[in-house]
Amino acid sequence: MANLDISAPYPTYGMDSRHTFRSPYTLMDSAEDYQLLWRRYGRMSEVVPIDPSNIAYSVGPYLMYSYDKWGVKTTLPHLGWMYSSSRCALTEGDLWIASHGGDLGGTFYPYRLTARNKSGITQWEHIFTPTSPHFGFSTFEVRSDGSFVIPGWYNFPEEEDSWIIGLSSDGSTELFSTYTNDTGDLLYCVVDNNDVTYCAGVREEPGTNYTGVVRAYDYDGNFKWEYIITTLHDHMAVYPTQPMCVGEDGKIYFGCLGNSLPFYALNSDGSLAWTKAIGAPSYALGVAEDGTIYAWAGTTLYALDPDDGATIWSAAVSGINRSIIDANGRLLIGTSVHPREAICFEPDGTELWKFTFPASGTTDTNYGYKVQPVIGTDHTLFCYCYEYMYNSAYGNPPPSGNLCVKHGDHRDLFNSASISPGDKVKVLKCGKKRWILKSDPISPEDTVRRLKIGKQTILYKNTPAWTPKYYT
Repeated sequence: MANLDISAPYPTYGMDSRHTFRSPYTLMDSAEDYQLLWRRYGRMSEVVPIDPSNIAYSVGPYLMYSYDKWGVKTTLPHLGWMYSSSRCALTEGDLWIASHGGDLGGTFYPYRLTARNKSGITQWEHIFTPTSPHFGFSTFEVRSDGSFVIPGWYNFPEEEDSWIIGLSSDGSTELFSTYTNDTGDLLYCVVDNNDVTYCAGVREEPGTNYTGVVRAYDYDGNFKWEYIITTLHDHMAVYPTQPMCVGEDGKIYFGCLGNSLPFYALNSDGSLAWTKAIGAPSYALGVAEDGTIYAWAGTTLYALDPDDGATIWSAAVSGINRSIIDANGRLLIGTSVHPREAICFEPDGTELWKFTFPASGTTDTNYGYKVQPVIGTDHTLFCYCYEYMYNSAYGNPPPSGNLCVKHGDHRDLFNSASISPGDKVKVLKCGKKRWILKSDPISPEDTVRRLKIGKQTILYKNTPAWTPKYYT
């Protein structure tokens, strides 16, 4: 397999394993250039990759989903177990990788990686052992040769380990399994350009104390070094926050949950480069092409100098969830508080525009308002908001062959080769279901079909190219 460019702009097939969150595509110059085209309800993964055809991919309970630019949702074959991970990615060969496993209704499903093609057909699946409820993981990353690295935990009584496993690109072989008997967990990881993996974790110490750590492993899974953040009584306080980012100079950047802990920059040899007190909890948001580090804490967005952590600029923003940096260096952040917004900043910190999403009817600031933006090839902006997937596409009308149905403040577009903009249609709503039917006049010689929904019976032409379309 050819080498993947894991430093490539996000989101690509290389998945940006350095977590720079840089996109090869550009944003529009104004919020007025965007219009809300559609929204879809559904629980989805936080990481939503998009392919060059503007198809967005996600995972949720039991299922894998894809959405095209016009909101047409494809639900791929049922998986039969519960996803416990937010990781979903596209890799070389157009494979769609998802990590999942865990307890569902008292039944445990072993943790695994599943690779499917874009039609949803399983290409391979790797089930990790031991197949025990005490064994698990929550994420994975891809290395330059297409192989995978997975950090996790094995919390079995009297035998608690953190571990990291390497898996071949075709899912057939575990390249290494490195266990550390440290009564701890490895939570997530990031990979640099040399295929060194940096894992964030926590381990339990005597006296109910907990130590936050960052560990480095080489390509073969050999332990390189460990950086100890601190030891506290509160196990949540010592957690390094997700994501960690690797900069242009090889430094590793991350924040922490604890109120007393700063924002960190480590050198690639494990030594401390610098810390920056910006408040807590603090989060890394991405790395610009010039090396600028974006971070957030409390109510402030920061642009930091990679050499010493000095503040280049800052802006007042509450509740940032995810960010993306476009090809012009503009930073787009998604908020995690009401009202949920996508806010675009120029590289010098000037706020360029702001897009506010319509309220969904809930005021739960911890669940329903975390916006993760992803840019498509033609400036299309997909924004996943936990409970909705939004798509804002600049100005251009629906292409020929798509039906646009207006519903209040947004439009649903249904892709069908048999529908053209001039066709007459019926929209039949039955509960939460919508049936889109052609309503061309029926002549006595026409072959017709009868569709019965509840007490309603609809007749429609039985043309070879047309069947009723149902969408959720």
